[in-house]
Amino acid sequence: MSLLIKYDRWIEKLSTNETRKISEENSFLFVKSQNQQLLLKIDGGIIPYNIQHQKKCDYAIYDEKNKNSNFIELKGVDIEYACDQVYETILFSEKDEDLKEIVIGLNLLKGYIVSPRPPVPDIKNSHRNKLCRKMYNLSKNKLESLFHHLVFVRCIHKNPGKTHQQDNICIVISHKNPLLI
Repeated sequence: MSLLIKYDRWIEKLSTNETRKISEENSFLFVKSQNQQLLLKIDGGIIPYNIQHQKKCDYAIYDEKNKNSNFIELKGVDIEYACDQVYETILFSEKDEDLKEIVIGLNLLKGYIVSPRPPVPDIKNSHRNKLCRKMYNLSKNKLESLFHHLVFVRCIHKNPGKTHQQDNICIVISHKNPLLI
């Protein structure tokens, strides 16, 4: 895999059932890998800061075996901009010879926008619609709705007791109930 060779400094291997906390500024996410996967540092890593006007999400988790990619933006506010960051990361990856394997020919692409505050998805938001349609179209396995390809996550330190879900679009997780990827 050329991805590992070129970007090995920005990629970490996640073992089966490994839980990891990823963070950026004031936002964080606990993830638990269901099998061996790759955690890619996108912003300031694989896509460097010096590419002017290039929006990018913070992380991606790539499952080479099952051909799935999960794009993660850790955000405090501005959900529209977060959607644009994930969308632009996917566009950039499609055009890059080494990165296209994380978006082209996959079974499933999903996006996660994480905030410590309760995000409220706006179903009529054009930024969200554009991103969901892109991930839906690139996925061989279509979810029930194109909007299920994007999940809004509130990650908290206190254990909520269990993962709370609303229509697979909004979830609340904690370190004891990490996001299963």
